[in-house]
Amino acid sequence: MQRPSSLTLTAAVAVALAAISLAAPSSAVVMTATYTGTVASGDDNHGTFFGGAHSSHFAGDEAFTAVFIYDTALGIHTGDGILDDRIRGGIGAPGGGPSPMLSASLTIKGLTIDLPVGFDDSVRAQSEAFFLGFRPGLVTHTSDFRTSIPDLDRQYTLSVGAFIPTPASVEATHDLDIDLGGSFFLIDQSRLTPSIGPADGSHAISAYGQLRATHLRVESAAAAVPEPAQWSLMILGFAASGALLRRRRGAPAHPIG
Repeated sequence: MQRPSSLTLTAAVAVALAAISLAAPSSAVVMTATYTGTVASGDDNHGTFFGGAHSSHFAGDEAFTAVFIYDTALGIHTGDGILDDRIRGGIGAPGGGPSPMLSASLTIKGLTIDLPVGFDDSVRAQSEAFFLGFRPGLVTHTSDFRTSIPDLDRQYTLSVGAFIPTPASVEATHDLDIDLGGSFFLIDQSRLTPSIGPADGSHAISAYGQLRATHLRVESAAAAVPEPAQWSLMILGFAASGALLRRRRGAPAHPIG
């Protein structure tokens, strides 16, 4: 068997390393923002959170958790990126573009509602100087999904914010005790139709209220996972490297001299 030349080995190794490097995850930063607090006021018209078919009022002491997961590489960046950093996107957003929001959920009294995303979602961070020094910086996370089909109206809106240290950025991490409000508006008539909503044909959702957020934690999500195409490149790179090592080990030794 002919031993591969050093030039051939060098070229093959370069190709393998290039394949591996191309498979590296993109520079996108995926963030998770988690708000906790209580529902300050509101109504649960169909007993979704209270476990009944009757209308109930929020008493002001029901715990809530709101979780937003978003990709800062998606959406349209507006503002100057220094004093006002904002990403917004979705089919209903001005300018369209992909939504930065990957998921959004609201948990009240132990029941979690996963909100649809992709219509008009945004993350905004404003620095203190944006407010001419009158108050701290501000960050807001908003997921807004709406459809208007007769008898199947759906509207899921969740918006929560917090005052934050500045300078502000949509990629900044926080772990803060806060005291700021938010709101939610959940209407889903499609749940009355089993073929569109839940298979059990459970009652529609009709709940809205004001939130009092008392803690915010914003952190980078788990390390990016390569896409399928990137996995293919990585496998190709490793396979090429392994093949070269096997060929080198299998080559006959040549005496010196």
